Amino acid sequence: MELKVRDIVKAINESVPESLQEGWDNSGIQIGFEDMPVTTILTCLEIDEAVAVEAINAGAQMIVSHHPLIFGGIKRIDSDDSLGRVIEMLICSGISVYSSHTPFDVVEGGNNDVLAAKLGLTGVETASEDGFLKCGYLPASMSLKDFVDYTADCLNLEAGQIRAAGRADALVKRVGLCTGAGSDFAKAAKLAGCDVMVTGDVKHHEALDVIADGFNIVDAGHYGTEKFFAHSMGQRLEGIFGKNIKIIESNTVTDPFVMV
Repeated sequence: MELKVRDIVKAINESVPESLQEGWDNSGIQIGFEDMPVTTILTCLEIDEAVAVEAINAGAQMIVSHHPLIFGGIKRIDSDDSLGRVIEMLICSGISVYSSHTPFDVVEGGNNDVLAAKLGLTGVETASEDGFLKCGYLPASMSLKDFVDYTADCLNLEAGQIRAAGRADALVKRVGLCTGAGSDFAKAAKLAGCDVMVTGDVKHHEALDVIADGFNIVDAGHYGTEKFFAHSMGQRLEGIFGKNIKIIESNTVTDPFVMV
């Protein structure tokens, strides 16, 4: 059965509805050749020039990313600009792009549920109306210091890729989490009875506020808490399309930070 870009988009929407996205988000079609037959899809966290080349070399007709390729308004497409080069490469290669950003964060089985599973949490529940904050229990209580090491191990992070604000000897059992940049939910996590919040992109003053509030937060990085998207979305697409579509998970590392 021949599947076209429009069929892929329809199926993704049935599984991860675009209607779940936040008002500031830009999930959905970024580049669309709706009538193009699709035999191969590349999944990735985000699209840069290396990922675009990877998709071209793989013979993919479509990319499904987490972070939108196009977020704000674009006034021009220029090869002097990295985004412009990526867009030109993909359009010239006839590759469509679909992004599932905040919808995949909150949907059942999406990023937040995957992170909870990787941390071995039980009794996981949604603790915010928008679905971004999840809470659950560790298999055993441990200190914040040990929890940082535990999280690094669960997420395969190096020591320099994770940090914490709070009391090192604080006892941790109930965990709140939000992948990506979710430090705004720290106060809600505390009110939900959590001992710690796990997220990424924690700013200096946000960390100070957490400490002043007598709470704890672990910053495992934006990339560190979402790098498994390519695999998670790949599995979802395989469940939808079976052997009708070849799914390739990007192996390009797009973490902008390096440990020195």
